[in-house]
Amino acid sequence: GFVSGGCVEAAAAFEALEAIACGKDRLVKYGEGSPYFDIVLPCGGGITLAIHPLRDATPLLAVLNALSQRKAAGLRYHPATQTLQTVLPLQKTGWREDAFDVRYTPCTQVIIFGRSVEAEVTATIARAAGYDVLVNDGVNPQTV
Repeated sequence: GFVSGGCVEAAAAFEALEAIACGKDRLVKYGEGSPYFDIVLPCGGGITLAIHPLRDATPLLAVLNALSQRKAAGLRYHPATQTLQTVLPLQKTGWREDAFDVRYTPCTQVIIFGRSVEAEVTATIARAAGYDVLVNDGVNPQTV
């Protein structure tokens, strides 16, 4: 993914490698109020990035498992304890008291029935748009 559209990615990658090397979370500011005078955001604002070296993949695997079953899931990051945990699906991403919650939802799925040029074109467009596509031509249902 991207942090800012390109202007802080190299610095963020460096900070992430430093966090992994020392085994501790880092909180880094870019743009306004940052110690990096050479990184100026085009918008004139600032970005605060929390970097968490993953110590246990269990919470991420639980989210991936839920998404593969087409269910919503959530993660909660506690900066004070530097821990990550799974939580029930949340209403929205954001700060909740002393923790940051992230909501994950499965990709939109498009189900197409039929065996025609129109069905093929619709499936191609839906795939290009990043949707999960299920085509049922009456003979061989398949997820693509």
